[in-house]
Amino acid sequence: MAEFGASDPASPDITFLRAYKNLLDAPNGVSAKVREAVSEKRRARANRAIKRARLAGCEPTIEQTIWRAATYTAEDLDAVTANLPQCLRVPLSKLLQRNPSERYQTAGELEADLRRWLGDSFRRGAAATELNELKKAAGKAMVDVEPDAMTS
Repeated sequence: MAEFGASDPASPDITFLRAYKNLLDAPNGVSAKVREAVSEKRRARANRAIKRARLAGCEPTIEQTIWRAATYTAEDLDAVTANLPQCLRVPLSKLLQRNPSERYQTAGELEADLRRWLGDSFRRGAAATELNELKKAAGKAMVDVEPDAMTS
């Protein structure tokens, strides 16, 4: 089996990554209008990241991912996490906030929230059940891929 991040576009890992919808997916790219609306500081940071990615030999599609990371909104975050259980949606949303002051300030804060959400009753069996449910939900969230795209 290919290693994660293998450069073979037909490898199962690459196919899965291309097929899965996530926060950094921008099916139609990030428009010039959206890029221009980004602060000068964030735009310069994205351009530096793109330059480093090119120098590192990354695929050209990484540019869209970098721009998406620089431009996602709170609404995008809500849409991506909408189908997650609340005990995951809330901490993930807080972890991914654009403004650092709106994120967890310490690992202890995150731990306290997770303990509050999960409580003491979340034992190994419950964890396995929750993970299986998440696996099923992730399968439902997969983007439809043309059968030919999976083999080419």
